[in-house]
Amino acid sequence: MNAPPSPADVRRPLDRLTGVESELAIRYCPAKPGGPRVPNRMIFARLLARLGRDGPLGMPGGAMAKWGRFLPTGGAVWFEVIKNAPDAGLVEGATPECRGSRAALAASREQDRRLGEAIRAAFPPGSCGGSATLLKVDRDALERSFGGQENYEIVLPAERLEAWRHWSRAFAGAATLFWFVALAGFLTAAAVLALVWVVVWPFVRPWQTPAQRRRAARRPPGGPNETVSLGAPTWAERIVVPVLQAALLPLAAVGLPAVRRGPLADAPRLMPFLASRALLAGAGAVDRRGRFRVAAKATALRFVVGISDLPGCRGAFSAGPQFKRAMGQFMDPSLRAKLGERRQRITVNVGDSNRCEAAEYLKLGTTCLMLDLLEARPDWRPPTPRRPIAALHRFAADSTLTATVRLVGGGRATALQIQRTCLNAVRDHLQSVAAAEPAGVPEAAWDLVLRWGDALDGLEALADEPDRLFGVLDWVTKRRLLQEAGVTGDAARKLDLRYHELAPDSPFDRLEQAGLIERVLTDAERDAARRPPPDTPAAARGEAVRLGTLPPSWD
Repeated sequence: MNAPPSPADVRRPLDRLTGVESELAIRYCPAKPGGPRVPNRMIFARLLARLGRDGPLGMPGGAMAKWGRFLPTGGAVWFEVIKNAPDAGLVEGATPECRGSRAALAASREQDRRLGEAIRAAFPPGSCGGSATLLKVDRDALERSFGGQENYEIVLPAERLEAWRHWSRAFAGAATLFWFVALAGFLTAAAVLALVWVVVWPFVRPWQTPAQRRRAARRPPGGPNETVSLGAPTWAERIVVPVLQAALLPLAAVGLPAVRRGPLADAPRLMPFLASRALLAGAGAVDRRGRFRVAAKATALRFVVGISDLPGCRGAFSAGPQFKRAMGQFMDPSLRAKLGERRQRITVNVGDSNRCEAAEYLKLGTTCLMLDLLEARPDWRPPTPRRPIAALHRFAADSTLTATVRLVGGGRATALQIQRTCLNAVRDHLQSVAAAEPAGVPEAAWDLVLRWGDALDGLEALADEPDRLFGVLDWVTKRRLLQEAGVTGDAARKLDLRYHELAPDSPFDRLEQAGLIERVLTDAERDAARRPPPDTPAAARGEAVRLGTLPPSWD
């Protein structure tokens, strides 16, 4: 049985660092029909140039290897590579670390505004370079899955901290060994590829078809750290990249069990809530068969805890923050000490990217409240599905809200029933905190509990009142738009994607302009999000960007 938390482990509700990472798809329309397609990396370069005209940008330092810049808010924008697709790629916007869910929501909305305006200014309508738009979406037209991540600060209890530090030392040692082995393997592979490139390739090239030569000629040169291209033929990259990924397997064999015993030890207890949270945070999606889904990203997840650097190992929770620190120690030795700190960052991969303010607020706020509950009550457990990932898939696909899953210990439950249990437990926890300290519960916590309950009431009455949550939850809003438009097939999928465009003429933005989307933030909160959040690591980063010095590393 877990020991009760010590007074040092108890925090004020919602008082934790929170952040959002959103991967944004790029849609480009040539100036003339059938015109050339500008590679996404070049679109990103123009986006950075435009952002630089609006304010100072900071160069990444430390162990950061992505191509991008820090923003004056303390956040960042990066180019996210799609492996084996050198001309493709995504724009990743990372909000600064914020204190609480409302500040994180405001930072996310400010990020959407800033990036949406910058891409339109970089490619104005009618320009000879065509037009470009960003889509805050989780799947593209080719069914490739990406989307949003959420980051939450946790504090390891004393009894778990010592075990984690023991495991983190083994993890760091395994990472050091990996670097030496990978470096030796890379040098050997590079020598072999250089030999093939110099000796064999000149004899193979004359046998290329004219179409192959034209495609090679159109392939633009790469920017810094933006692709996995090794400067070799595609067939060579397809050999080397899987080998490098396979080299990560021994490290993952040590690292994943370590993270499961440390920062993500509570993942099994939080998983029932996250699997059913699609009812609140799902963005909705039309799949290739024309079926409407509550959430888009869930089907891409295969494990409770995973790491996206390994193919087929995407999890509801990502061990990425700990892997980055372990791997980055080779270039930044200070990360080794950070790996064993009491305060850790956990990354949740389950949620879709939201356009409705209320939906994103519920997503971030209810998760913070659940983490508060789990830290304060180590022995509490929600109704737990026997197969959590299968339950996640089932709930994400069920827009009727009637699907049930088998529970550990017997019985079945719907997503609504699991959410009700979590809501009641959170409400009881807040009431006990308020009884001990009347000023201990912030008004934002009670506001979230009321919104959470209202949303569940609306979902239970959805069949009779389909417009009750219109403009509140994304999947309900999108489904209603599709029904009103009366479209199916490719037209429905096109409307689905257009809903997520960060553009004034997108269906969502038109609804917002008409006052049909519920607002959560005040004007003062929106204005405050244009500055780095105080009392957070982002404050020092934003100040460094403003002064033109090298910002602290983003680990």
